[in-house]
Amino acid sequence: MEHDPQPGSGSSLGTIAWGLAAIISASAFFLAAFFVTGEFLDDGVTAASDGSSVAVPGAPAAAGDPESATGDAAAASGETTTEAGASAGTPATIGAGGDFTTTELPEFDPEALIYGGAGADGAILAGPGIVPTSGFDRRTNWELIIPSAQLRAAIAQVVVTASNFLGAPDNPELIGWWEDGPAPGENGNVLLDGHRDFSDVNDNVGFGVCWLLTETRPGDPIILRDVTDGSAFVYTVREIHSVTWDDPTGSRFLRASEDAMLTIVTCEGSFDDESNNYSQRRVVVADLTDRVAPSGVVTAE
Repeated sequence: MEHDPQPGSGSSLGTIAWGLAAIISASAFFLAAFFVTGEFLDDGVTAASDGSSVAVPGAPAAAGDPESATGDAAAASGETTTEAGASAGTPATIGAGGDFTTTELPEFDPEALIYGGAGADGAILAGPGIVPTSGFDRRTNWELIIPSAQLRAAIAQVVVTASNFLGAPDNPELIGWWEDGPAPGENGNVLLDGHRDFSDVNDNVGFGVCWLLTETRPGDPIILRDVTDGSAFVYTVREIHSVTWDDPTGSRFLRASEDAMLTIVTCEGSFDDESNNYSQRRVVVADLTDRVAPSGVVTAE
């Protein structure tokens, strides 16, 4: 069944070198996984929606692995869009040896950022693929801003589930960040996931934080902003892939990298009522291109 513009379903990820996946919404929705073996994992019933996750039977996404996180773009299945496109710190100057490169964020209209939020309703999603993110100890001081997707959301730490999948947030407004991977701005592959839509524990359906991620294009900015001091890391979208949920090459998007980059995964495509699974996974890959200084930092001459 073709997915229409109404909310309501799934996401997750895969094994060994890692895999992709997505969580599926509705009272009987479950985790669909992207295995290196191409196998489908039923991780049980979940009331979560369309987000995404990462299977981690080792130590994924740490910096230092020379393998590219994107691999050979020509090997991607489905739609592929490509365009060429250090560690976080708190230095006092920009340029001239400072780690920051600018004082200005990319321009965007804050009022247009209608998807995502602070997750004020708390843990409204449940199931084996969902991990706790609404507790104070799971929150971070970071927010994700993607103007092209009209997205602004708090970022919460996520861990792996008992099935070695990177869990998805328990609130559809939040973005999940794999807490054992690189932090924003650091070298390596920063892994993020989020729900496209959802059906919660009370059978309410709605749009998830990644509902309009399909509008994001190569060259668009992705901003990871520290809400405590206003500093930020700006990534520029390099590649966008739409791959089938069982594509065995999907694991390449979750590999470690020596470069500072990020990868966001969610679901898309047609929705199969029988399997409770979206046909595709949307993967957005971006490179770190700017470090925005905190408020009050003086630009070096």
